[in-house]
Amino acid sequence: MAIYDASFAAGIETGDLSGATFFNGKGHFVISELGLQWTSLLGGSGRLAAGPWFHTADLDRFSGGTKSGTVGFYALLEQSLWAENPELEEAFDDQGITAFLQYGWADEAVSETAQHLGVGLVWTGALPTRDIDALGLMVSWVDLSKDAGFDKNETLIEFFYLFRPVNSVGLKFDLQYIANPGGQGGVSDVVVGTLRTEITF
Repeated sequence: MAIYDASFAAGIETGDLSGATFFNGKGHFVISELGLQWTSLLGGSGRLAAGPWFHTADLDRFSGGTKSGTVGFYALLEQSLWAENPELEEAFDDQGITAFLQYGWADEAVSETAQHLGVGLVWTGALPTRDIDALGLMVSWVDLSKDAGFDKNETLIEFFYLFRPVNSVGLKFDLQYIANPGGQGGVSDVVVGTLRTEITF
């Protein structure tokens, strides 16, 4: 469980004020999570995590007026579908295929994103001799608030390859196809490519 200063929702900059605004009553963001892990479901390990969040500030409704506080919810499911070396301990070997499912919900009266659903697969060690590299595919759907004026929802298809010359350094090649970007009608679908370096300390 965590509590954050949410005074910025009331137009108050908090970054330069340290904790001076934390108890001023202008707003707090509270989030909590419960999780469950297992090792043998469908022949592999997995985990489920879910939790609610609550924002206490007075927020502007898209339709006019204000709303005193708002709530939301999220959940994450991960499941190993196949392990290349099931006889090895997971801590020492994670080669195989893992699936994941993500869901989030918020009140579209004050949030531009009403719902999010993501599903994907990650395959670690897919290529011969590249045991710590990973490739993945994800489909993400975002239900954008009709109250905020969005007339379409956004869909994203993402493919990535993470090249790791060593365990602590990765070079991630990412390609995304976005349908209805920004949820605005009349905007062409786009293809976006990125290259990112990841360093684990």
